[in-house]
Amino acid sequence: MSKNTTEVPEKLRIKLAKYLNELKEKRQLGFNQLSIKSEVNPGVLTKILSGSNKRVNPYQLKKLAYALRVDYKELYKIVGYLEEEDYKNEEKIKSNLGPIEMEEMINVPVYDSVSAGCQAGLEAEPTPVEYVPLPKRMAEGCVIINVHGDSMEPTLKDGSSILVKLNEEVNHNEIGVFIYDDEPLVKRYKCFDGKRFLYSDNPDYPPREVREEDSFSLCGKVLWIMAKQ
Repeated sequence: MSKNTTEVPEKLRIKLAKYLNELKEKRQLGFNQLSIKSEVNPGVLTKILSGSNKRVNPYQLKKLAYALRVDYKELYKIVGYLEEEDYKNEEKIKSNLGPIEMEEMINVPVYDSVSAGCQAGLEAEPTPVEYVPLPKRMAEGCVIINVHGDSMEPTLKDGSSILVKLNEEVNHNEIGVFIYDDEPLVKRYKCFDGKRFLYSDNPDYPPREVREEDSFSLCGKVLWIMAKQ
């Protein structure tokens, strides 16, 4: 197999995209679910699923294969990273491996009450608007929050969603969900000279200093940004 990511012919890219989309539907996975499960960047995944990604990274194909519960060599074969004879030889060995195990999934609640801008406060006991099945290994103790507002653009666009690990520590320059003076915020946390700040990625919004006398609490850490579909 070729280890580089030289350009894949369009015909093969389209064939790969068709096969991946068929698997996605068969596994009943939405775009964001597949992006999270495979840990493939949403922008890259969009190009792969449309056949427009001219250079297909074999490592990303492996991760997609794992997420879709298929042998990664099937994908390698489609794009020409594995010759037919090599594939047949691998098939002889694979018979000893047994079936691919189903990964344990959990239903992650989706909330629509915390925004990335300055909007209404968080309900005391918000009701989930829906539930999304995700792998337990990465989503246990997490919630999904829909983002409204433009203060975190271009990182977070209005209408995108975030996977948040509740009560997880947020380090310098990481994005978290906070309650600041009774206002729920999605911001980038920064520390300078012993002082704490909440930054917006949109330069039109000034940073907010978190002082000792301020009412401030951490909700959780943003683990994954889910692209707006």
